[in-house]
Amino acid sequence: MSNVLNLLSESTYIEKMDMQNALLKAIATNGGGGGDTPVEVESWAVVQQLVRLGIAAKVFSIGDQLVCNHATYGKLTWDIIGIDHDTPVNSEYTHSLTIQLHDCLGTIFQFDAAEPTNPDTNRQSYGSNNWSESGIRQWLNSAGNPGTWWQAKTDYDVQPTYATSTAGFMKGLDADFLATVGEVSKITAKNTVTDGGGSDTTTEKFFLLSLTEIYGGLNNSISEGVVYPYYSDNSALTAAGTGTDANRIKYRNGSAQYWWLRSPYPSYSYAVRHVGTTGTVDSGHIADYSGGVAPACCII
Repeated sequence: MSNVLNLLSESTYIEKMDMQNALLKAIATNGGGGGDTPVEVESWAVVQQLVRLGIAAKVFSIGDQLVCNHATYGKLTWDIIGIDHDTPVNSEYTHSLTIQLHDCLGTIFQFDAAEPTNPDTNRQSYGSNNWSESGIRQWLNSAGNPGTWWQAKTDYDVQPTYATSTAGFMKGLDADFLATVGEVSKITAKNTVTDGGGSDTTTEKFFLLSLTEIYGGLNNSISEGVVYPYYSDNSALTAAGTGTDANRIKYRNGSAQYWWLRSPYPSYSYAVRHVGTTGTVDSGHIADYSGGVAPACCII
Protein backbone atom coordinates (compact mmCIF):
# COMPACT_ATOMS: atom_id res chain seq x y z
CA MET A 1 0.00 0.00 0.00
CA SER A 2 2.94 2.36 0.61
CA ASN A 3 3.80 2.17 -3.09
CA VAL A 4 0.28 3.24 -3.95
CA LEU A 5 0.50 6.19 -1.58
CA ASN A 6 3.81 7.21 -3.17
CA LEU A 7 2.17 7.14 -6.58
CA LEU A 8 -0.66 9.27 -5.27
CA SER A 9 1.80 12.02 -4.43
CA GLU A 10 2.71 12.24 -8.11
CA SER A 11 -0.55 13.58 -9.54
CA THR A 12 0.94 14.14 -13.02
CA TYR A 13 1.82 10.46 -13.17
CA ILE A 14 -1.59 9.37 -11.93
CA GLU A 15 -3.31 11.33 -14.66
CA LYS A 16 -1.64 8.98 -17.16
CA MET A 17 -2.71 5.80 -15.38
CA ASP A 18 -5.77 3.70 -15.89
CA MET A 19 -7.50 5.30 -12.90
CA GLN A 20 -10.56 3.12 -12.68
CA ASN A 21 -8.69 -0.18 -12.64
CA ALA A 22 -5.40 0.56 -10.89
CA LEU A 23 -6.62 2.71 -8.02
CA LEU A 24 -9.82 0.84 -7.24
CA LYS A 25 -7.78 -2.33 -7.06
CA ALA A 26 -5.50 -0.60 -4.56
CA ILE A 27 -8.27 0.52 -2.19
CA ALA A 28 -10.64 -2.44 -2.34
CA THR A 29 -10.44 -5.99 -1.06
CA ASN A 30 -13.16 -7.24 -3.40
CA GLY A 31 -12.80 -5.33 -6.66
CA GLY A 32 -13.85 -1.96 -7.96
CA GLY A 33 -16.82 0.34 -7.53
CA GLY A 34 -19.57 1.02 -9.98
CA GLY A 35 -22.24 -1.54 -10.67
CA ASP A 36 -23.91 -3.52 -7.93
CA THR A 37 -21.04 -4.67 -5.70
CA PRO A 38 -20.15 -2.49 -2.70
CA VAL A 39 -16.42 -1.93 -2.21
CA GLU A 40 -14.94 -3.00 1.11
CA VAL A 41 -12.25 -0.37 1.47
CA GLU A 42 -8.84 -1.63 2.54
CA SER A 43 -7.43 1.85 3.13
CA TRP A 44 -9.64 4.90 3.64
CA ALA A 45 -6.44 6.95 3.67
CA VAL A 46 -6.06 6.20 -0.04
CA VAL A 47 -9.65 7.29 -0.69
CA GLN A 48 -8.83 10.51 1.15
CA GLN A 49 -5.73 11.01 -1.03
CA LEU A 50 -7.85 10.70 -4.17
CA VAL A 51 -10.28 13.28 -2.81
CA ARG A 52 -7.55 15.72 -1.82
CA LEU A 53 -5.91 15.48 -5.24
CA GLY A 54 -9.24 16.38 -6.83
CA ILE A 55 -9.44 13.18 -8.86
CA ALA A 56 -12.17 11.28 -7.00
CA ALA A 57 -14.51 11.74 -9.97
CA LYS A 58 -12.02 9.85 -12.17
CA VAL A 59 -12.32 6.83 -9.89
CA PHE A 60 -15.81 6.94 -8.42
CA SER A 61 -19.30 7.64 -9.71
CA ILE A 62 -22.39 8.93 -7.95
CA GLY A 63 -24.15 5.87 -6.55
CA ASP A 64 -21.03 3.79 -6.00
CA GLN A 65 -21.00 2.09 -2.61
CA LEU A 66 -18.18 1.89 -0.06
CA VAL A 67 -18.17 -0.29 3.06
CA CYS A 68 -16.64 0.23 6.49
CA ASN A 69 -17.05 -1.66 9.75
CA HIS A 70 -18.72 -0.71 13.00
CA ALA A 71 -18.28 -2.69 16.21
CA THR A 72 -21.99 -2.36 17.08
CA TYR A 73 -23.76 -2.09 13.72
CA GLY A 74 -21.56 -4.39 11.63
CA LYS A 75 -20.78 -3.57 8.02
CA LEU A 76 -22.01 -0.15 6.99
CA THR A 77 -22.67 0.45 3.30
CA TRP A 78 -22.34 4.07 2.20
CA ASP A 79 -23.67 5.53 -1.07
CA ILE A 80 -21.60 8.21 -2.76
CA ILE A 81 -24.14 11.03 -3.06
CA GLY A 82 -21.90 13.94 -4.05
CA ILE A 83 -18.39 14.62 -5.34
CA ASP A 84 -17.02 18.11 -4.55
CA HIS A 85 -20.57 19.04 -3.54
CA ASP A 86 -19.69 20.16 0.01
CA THR A 87 -17.00 22.70 0.87
CA PRO A 88 -14.63 21.77 3.72
CA VAL A 89 -14.56 24.08 6.74
CA ASN A 90 -10.78 23.77 6.76
CA SER A 91 -9.68 26.10 3.94
CA GLU A 92 -6.53 24.03 3.47
CA TYR A 93 -8.69 21.59 1.51
CA THR A 94 -11.00 22.25 -1.42
CA HIS A 95 -12.40 18.82 -2.34
CA SER A 96 -14.86 16.44 -0.73
CA LEU A 97 -16.62 13.11 -1.20
CA THR A 98 -20.06 13.01 0.44
CA ILE A 99 -21.42 9.62 1.48
CA GLN A 100 -24.67 8.56 3.16
CA LEU A 101 -25.74 5.27 4.69
CA HIS A 102 -27.68 3.23 2.17
CA ASP A 103 -30.13 1.95 4.80
CA CYS A 104 -31.27 2.93 8.28
CA LEU A 105 -29.13 2.17 11.31
CA GLY A 106 -32.18 1.49 13.43
CA THR A 107 -35.62 2.76 14.32
CA ILE A 108 -35.22 3.61 18.04
CA PHE A 109 -33.90 7.13 17.60
CA GLN A 110 -35.82 10.15 18.80
CA PHE A 111 -34.86 13.41 17.12
CA ASP A 112 -35.23 15.04 20.53
CA ALA A 113 -36.98 14.25 23.81
CA ALA A 114 -40.06 15.86 25.34
CA GLU A 115 -39.19 18.83 27.57
CA PRO A 116 -41.68 19.00 30.50
CA THR A 117 -40.43 22.36 31.80
CA ASN A 118 -40.37 24.16 28.45
CA PRO A 119 -42.73 27.18 28.37
CA ASP A 120 -43.87 26.06 24.93
CA THR A 121 -46.63 23.52 25.63
CA ASN A 122 -45.97 21.52 22.45
CA ARG A 123 -42.31 21.09 23.29
CA GLN A 124 -43.36 19.98 26.77
CA SER A 125 -45.15 17.01 25.22
CA TYR A 126 -43.35 16.39 21.94
CA GLY A 127 -39.80 17.73 22.05
CA SER A 128 -37.96 20.32 19.97
CA ASN A 129 -37.38 20.43 16.21
CA ASN A 130 -34.24 22.58 16.52
CA TRP A 131 -31.44 20.61 14.80
CA SER A 132 -28.53 22.50 16.38
CA GLU A 133 -29.77 21.60 19.90
CA SER A 134 -31.09 18.13 19.13
CA GLY A 135 -30.24 14.91 20.92
CA ILE A 136 -29.79 13.06 17.64
CA ARG A 137 -27.10 15.49 16.50
CA GLN A 138 -25.19 14.88 19.74
CA TRP A 139 -25.48 11.11 19.31
CA LEU A 140 -24.19 11.16 15.73
CA ASN A 141 -21.09 13.14 16.70
CA SER A 142 -20.09 11.38 19.91
CA ALA A 143 -17.84 8.43 20.67
CA GLY A 144 -19.03 8.36 24.27
CA ASN A 145 -20.26 5.36 26.21
CA PRO A 146 -23.94 4.97 27.11
CA GLY A 147 -24.96 7.52 29.70
CA THR A 148 -22.02 9.85 28.98
CA TRP A 149 -22.45 11.46 25.57
CA TRP A 150 -25.57 13.60 26.08
CA GLN A 151 -25.40 17.13 27.53
CA ALA A 152 -28.22 19.64 27.94
CA LYS A 153 -28.12 22.37 25.29
CA THR A 154 -30.90 24.52 26.76
CA ASP A 155 -32.43 25.09 30.19
CA TYR A 156 -35.29 22.74 29.24
CA ASP A 157 -33.39 19.96 27.50
CA VAL A 158 -34.02 16.31 28.40
CA GLN A 159 -31.95 13.37 27.18
CA PRO A 160 -33.49 11.02 24.59
CA THR A 161 -34.59 7.60 25.76
CA TYR A 162 -31.68 5.79 24.08
CA ALA A 163 -28.99 7.97 25.72
CA THR A 164 -28.46 5.68 28.71
CA SER A 165 -28.37 2.43 26.73
CA THR A 166 -26.69 3.34 23.44
CA ALA A 167 -23.12 4.50 22.83
CA GLY A 168 -22.46 7.45 20.54
CA PHE A 169 -22.45 6.57 16.85
CA MET A 170 -18.73 7.31 16.44
CA LYS A 171 -17.81 4.73 19.07
CA GLY A 172 -17.00 1.52 17.23
CA LEU A 173 -16.37 3.02 13.79
CA ASP A 174 -13.17 1.94 12.06
CA ALA A 175 -10.42 4.34 13.12
CA ASP A 176 -9.08 4.36 9.54
CA PHE A 177 -12.47 5.53 8.26
CA LEU A 178 -13.08 8.01 11.06
CA ALA A 179 -9.72 9.70 10.46
CA THR A 180 -10.79 10.73 6.95
CA VAL A 181 -14.11 12.37 7.90
CA GLY A 182 -13.91 16.17 7.90
CA GLU A 183 -16.14 19.09 8.81
CA VAL A 184 -18.49 20.99 6.51
CA SER A 185 -21.00 23.80 7.03
CA LYS A 186 -24.73 23.09 6.84
CA ILE A 187 -27.75 25.40 6.64
CA THR A 188 -30.92 24.40 8.48
CA ALA A 189 -34.20 26.32 8.65
CA LYS A 190 -35.62 27.28 12.04
CA ASN A 191 -39.27 27.18 12.98
CA THR A 192 -41.21 30.44 13.09
CA VAL A 193 -43.12 29.66 16.32
CA THR A 194 -40.38 29.61 18.98
CA ASP A 195 -37.08 29.98 17.13
CA GLY A 196 -37.76 33.10 15.10
CA GLY A 197 -37.58 31.63 11.61
CA GLY A 198 -34.62 32.14 9.33
CA SER A 199 -31.84 29.56 9.51
CA ASP A 200 -28.82 28.30 11.42
CA THR A 201 -25.43 27.57 9.86
CA THR A 202 -23.62 24.85 11.80
CA THR A 203 -20.37 22.95 11.49
CA GLU A 204 -21.02 19.25 11.01
CA LYS A 205 -19.07 16.01 10.91
CA PHE A 206 -21.88 13.45 10.84
CA PHE A 207 -25.23 14.96 9.90
CA LEU A 208 -28.74 14.27 8.68
CA LEU A 209 -29.70 15.53 5.25
CA SER A 210 -32.08 18.45 4.76
CA LEU A 211 -35.31 18.77 2.82
CA THR A 212 -33.50 20.70 0.09
CA GLU A 213 -30.62 18.21 -0.14
CA ILE A 214 -33.03 15.32 -0.72
CA TYR A 215 -35.82 16.88 -2.77
CA GLY A 216 -34.57 20.27 -3.93
CA GLY A 217 -36.77 23.30 -3.38
CA LEU A 218 -37.10 25.39 -0.23
CA ASN A 219 -38.16 24.86 3.36
CA ASN A 220 -40.30 27.88 4.26
CA SER A 221 -38.34 30.04 1.77
CA ILE A 222 -35.00 28.74 3.13
CA SER A 223 -32.63 26.89 0.82
CA GLU A 224 -31.02 24.33 3.11
CA GLY A 225 -28.12 23.62 0.79
CA VAL A 226 -28.25 22.13 -2.73
CA VAL A 227 -29.87 18.85 -3.73
CA TYR A 228 -27.30 16.04 -3.98
CA PRO A 229 -26.73 14.51 -7.43
CA TYR A 230 -27.53 11.05 -6.04
CA TYR A 231 -31.10 12.23 -5.51
CA SER A 232 -31.58 14.77 -8.30
CA ASP A 233 -30.17 12.50 -11.03
CA ASN A 234 -32.04 9.38 -9.97
CA SER A 235 -35.39 10.86 -9.06
CA ALA A 236 -38.82 9.79 -10.26
CA LEU A 237 -40.38 12.96 -8.87
CA THR A 238 -41.88 15.62 -11.11
CA ALA A 239 -41.61 18.22 -8.33
CA ALA A 240 -39.83 18.42 -4.99
CA GLY A 241 -41.31 15.96 -2.49
CA THR A 242 -44.26 14.87 -4.66
CA GLY A 243 -45.20 11.28 -5.42
CA THR A 244 -43.41 8.07 -4.54
CA ASP A 245 -39.72 7.69 -5.29
CA ALA A 246 -37.82 4.43 -4.82
CA ASN A 247 -34.46 6.21 -4.73
CA ARG A 248 -35.38 7.78 -1.39
CA ILE A 249 -36.72 4.65 0.33
CA LYS A 250 -34.49 3.26 3.08
CA TYR A 251 -34.81 -0.10 4.77
CA ARG A 252 -34.03 -1.84 8.03
CA ASN A 253 -34.00 -5.66 7.98
CA GLY A 254 -35.85 -5.65 4.68
CA SER A 255 -38.67 -3.33 5.76
CA ALA A 256 -39.06 0.24 4.52
CA GLN A 257 -38.69 2.79 7.31
CA TYR A 258 -39.43 6.40 8.10
CA TRP A 259 -36.12 8.24 8.38
CA TRP A 260 -35.29 11.61 9.85
CA LEU A 261 -34.18 14.75 8.04
CA ARG A 262 -32.66 17.61 10.03
CA SER A 263 -35.23 20.10 8.72
CA PRO A 264 -38.09 21.36 10.89
CA TYR A 265 -41.66 21.71 9.73
CA PRO A 266 -41.37 25.46 10.19
CA SER A 267 -44.87 26.38 11.40
CA TYR A 268 -44.59 24.07 14.42
CA SER A 269 -42.11 24.02 17.30
CA TYR A 270 -41.95 20.22 17.55
CA ALA A 271 -42.46 18.69 14.07
CA VAL A 272 -39.48 17.44 12.03
CA ARG A 273 -39.42 16.61 8.33
CA HIS A 274 -38.84 12.97 7.48
CA VAL A 275 -38.95 10.64 4.49
CA GLY A 276 -41.82 8.18 4.38
CA THR A 277 -41.82 4.49 3.45
CA THR A 278 -42.64 5.24 -0.20
CA GLY A 279 -39.93 7.91 -0.55
CA THR A 280 -42.24 10.90 -0.17
CA VAL A 281 -41.44 13.79 2.15
CA ASP A 282 -43.64 13.96 5.21
CA SER A 283 -44.71 17.36 6.46
CA GLY A 284 -43.71 16.62 10.04
CA HIS A 285 -42.96 13.85 12.51
CA ILE A 286 -43.14 14.57 16.25
CA ALA A 287 -39.60 15.07 17.56
CA ASP A 288 -39.82 12.60 20.46
CA TYR A 289 -41.17 9.78 18.27
CA SER A 290 -38.71 7.06 17.28
CA GLY A 291 -37.50 6.84 13.70
CA GLY A 292 -34.77 5.62 11.40
CA VAL A 293 -31.42 7.33 10.93
CA ALA A 294 -29.37 7.46 7.71
CA PRO A 295 -26.47 9.81 8.47
CA ALA A 296 -24.11 11.38 5.98
CA CYS A 297 -20.52 12.64 6.19
CA CYS A 298 -17.73 13.94 3.98
CA ILE A 299 -14.32 12.45 3.23
CA ILE A 300 -11.97 15.43 3.15
